[in-house]
Amino acid sequence: MPLFRFVLLSVVMFLYACTSYSSDPDIAMLERAAARAPKGPTPPAYMTPAEMYPGNPQAQALVKAAIKGDVKEIDRLIDAGANPNDVGAYGKTVPGWVLFHPNVAGFRRLLERGADPNIIWHDGTRAQSSLLHFTIYMSDKIGTDYLKMCLSVGKGNPNLEPPDGRERPIAVAVNNINTDAFYILYNAGADIDYKIRSSYRARSLAEVCASQNNHRILFILLSSGVHYSTEKRGVWDLHSSLQGEMGAHYARDKNDPLYIWFWRCVDFLEKRGMKFDYGIAIRPAVLDTTPPDILGPEADK
Repeated sequence: MPLFRFVLLSVVMFLYACTSYSSDPDIAMLERAAARAPKGPTPPAYMTPAEMYPGNPQAQALVKAAIKGDVKEIDRLIDAGANPNDVGAYGKTVPGWVLFHPNVAGFRRLLERGADPNIIWHDGTRAQSSLLHFTIYMSDKIGTDYLKMCLSVGKGNPNLEPPDGRERPIAVAVNNINTDAFYILYNAGADIDYKIRSSYRARSLAEVCASQNNHRILFILLSSGVHYSTEKRGVWDLHSSLQGEMGAHYARDKNDPLYIWFWRCVDFLEKRGMKFDYGIAIRPAVLDTTPPDILGPEADK
């Protein structure tokens, strides 16, 4: 390969890596960063118990028993002094590492024996999270049973807010577009009308929904009475997000699953004073007026 092409390809790959790097310093970002840097820190999912909990043989034995679902061994270890809330690499407590090697029986037993899903994790950067947050982040891979256990068995707080105020558990569900997790948290008492703080501004959960194209949840939020505004304050970005989506496929194709939810959101806000320029979008002549199913799929379980 000519030198010029080699250099150009290298630059393109570097820029791609930079742009794919998440702006949120969470566990996923750390994993991606480590994967791109062979000499960097080992991502927690690939750590051994000894690497995750160095110098703590009790915690190492506890996670080994938990991922096997060995409830008797978990009891024996805790009775002998092992602590299910011991902190390891990336600020993770014992059940956090278990989620990389999920076992329902082992995870439940840790919660039954005192593992606290409300303990705030500090991963060495400015990111703050918790076991409760992490069960939601991982739910696309491991399902929502672990989230349910954190709430019911571990008495997790659905409104748990780390000191940095960046996101409560329900914001993780919205950011990940995990509708099932949203319903579970909503029905557990999660507040849906609050501000998500950052270093430069505060955003509503409705704004986050709009920016993530999560129109079904956005409509539920609006129908449930969350704050909105037609001024250049508050949730003005909600208007900007929807206006910017008028050229999207789901604003024109009636067969797109997002189509009806997008237009129900637009219709809701139009009736309350917001103005939109449809452009090439195709507004349906008739809109479904059935109230959204607040209980969601959990109502049947």
